[in-house]
Amino acid sequence: MTKNVEIALSLLLNGFTVDELEKTLNINHQELNNILKTIRDLGYNYTKSFSSDGTILIKANRKLNLNPKEYVKVNVKESTFHTLIISDLHIGGPYEKPRRLGVISDYATSHDIHTIFNTGDLINNYYPEQEPDTKIKDPVLQAKRYLKYTPYKPNLIYFNLGGNHDYKSIIDTGFDSLRYYEDRRIDQISLGYGSCYVHLKGDTIALCHEIKKSSNNTNNSTLTFKGHSHKFRNRNAKIIHVPAVTDNYKGVYEYVPLSGFLDAEFTFFDDKITKVNLKEILFVNEELHLGAEETMVIRPDYEERYERKLQKKKK
Repeated sequence: MTKNVEIALSLLLNGFTVDELEKTLNINHQELNNILKTIRDLGYNYTKSFSSDGTILIKANRKLNLNPKEYVKVNVKESTFHTLIISDLHIGGPYEKPRRLGVISDYATSHDIHTIFNTGDLINNYYPEQEPDTKIKDPVLQAKRYLKYTPYKPNLIYFNLGGNHDYKSIIDTGFDSLRYYEDRRIDQISLGYGSCYVHLKGDTIALCHEIKKSSNNTNNSTLTFKGHSHKFRNRNAKIIHVPAVTDNYKGVYEYVPLSGFLDAEFTFFDDKITKVNLKEILFVNEELHLGAEETMVIRPDYEERYERKLQKKKK
């Protein structure tokens, strides 16, 4: 065991943040990731805690983590939570646009956003009967390409849900692309496949993506953000369909859906989501443009109490 591994293990048994570990050991994020892999090979697992400012707290343990991840908690410190929600990158597919990952990352940084949630289909995989012109057919090479084009930035966390295209590689070859990312980058967090709950303060949202023979039951969430359709839609202020980052083909639509992602800002009162400001950010000739914009009031009674509280503060 090297000295850095020994020091890191002693720190991780008590819980340390990524920033603290890198500064204490005087290493970069890639070196830290290699140390974490070494420690896991020694028989340790990790519990990770996430904050809305992009902080990741890691604690080592020897518990067996056998259950699939059904939820993740983000510790929101303020009365608002600003995040990005993206979907359907289809890296390696005939319509891929991997350089947009850098644009999305820059947008997050310039808007003081520290979390990005991905609702599935990071890689395209290979469907020879449907897409014989697929650029890259090997899912491992597609996964490497995803990491290549996803910039690493301190205090920016990517939460990745697997969709049907990601899941196909597990069925075909046993390759788990989400685990592949998490093993190689500290900023990449696997949320499993199909659906996952996200706890924010005392409330819950859900992410989901259609996968055959898997449950997409997200009834226990206040809001659900759903990938797969490649088109932004808001159904009854409950299920919000996320646009695709990849370029689209006509498919089942009368017109080609525009590519983009969602900028979402949640407002809380008494630890519950009272409203969500949603912006659809579109890629038009590789430049960002504002598409649809709407404010969803989730709990009108809470919103009224929140406004009264603001008025009292002004007086």
